[in-house]
Amino acid sequence: MTLLTFPVVEDGASADAGDSVLVNDWVGWLRERLDPHWRPGEWDVELLLFTGDPGNPRTRVKVCPLPSCGITVGELHSSGYCKICNDEFMSSGLTKPEFEAVYTRANRRLNVHRSEATCGVPACRRDVLAQGLCVTHYRSWVKARGRAEIDRDAWMASQRPAAEVAGCLVLGCTRERRSPRTGLCHTHQAKWRAWSTAGGAGEEDAVLAAWIERQPPYLSAHMFSLSPLTPVARLELLYALQQRDVRGMLVCPSSVRRVVGELSGLPCIAVADGQFPDPDL
Repeated sequence: MTLLTFPVVEDGASADAGDSVLVNDWVGWLRERLDPHWRPGEWDVELLLFTGDPGNPRTRVKVCPLPSCGITVGELHSSGYCKICNDEFMSSGLTKPEFEAVYTRANRRLNVHRSEATCGVPACRRDVLAQGLCVTHYRSWVKARGRAEIDRDAWMASQRPAAEVAGCLVLGCTRERRSPRTGLCHTHQAKWRAWSTAGGAGEEDAVLAAWIERQPPYLSAHMFSLSPLTPVARLELLYALQQRDVRGMLVCPSSVRRVVGELSGLPCIAVADGQFPDPDL
């Protein structure tokens, strides 16, 4: 359920959200004032997903400039590198030109320039499982190498691409579906299993659907998702972010993620009591 399909709050639906008429009036007020064209290229209202552009001076996102890195961070160190690369540089004893000439970052994470790694077989678009291969080609390779001496590159070049599979049902998640029953990728399937086991929620389809609706996709440092919020709180936080833009304030995706985490249990922010996160988004 995205912001575009927000439902009317029914009488008695949530005592915490206050009187349903008041909340519905509040929702109407917000929707009239939201900018549907806010942050084009960064905010996707259908996916409830913000992907910050490092080239936008109004977004607090930086990219580590080392070719072997390129991850997104909120701020770079004085060296101009991310923390991992800065630590390697400081311990290397090299000058910056010397360091940059020889350094290659290991275990590079997802970043603004690169999505989930795809299979090394030409034209295969499936996600990597192991050794640079998707699950189908990895299993085939394990069998092939066990039968005889074989050149891996030649074997890969001879393979046909595996059939593409449907994507994960979590909004904004680009990873392929691993569980036919739940419709989730490997990561979200593991999270669902842990959550349902710990909470004793069972495997009911309605419970699963409600859980999926509130799950964010994988988020790098330049991203945030409003999926974990209730429909009303999504509108409220989006309005707050847009008003900050009007006032010339920056959007810091990592800070917004922390705020989303703090507000994720609130039916409606405006009528909630208690402490709230630091407003420095």
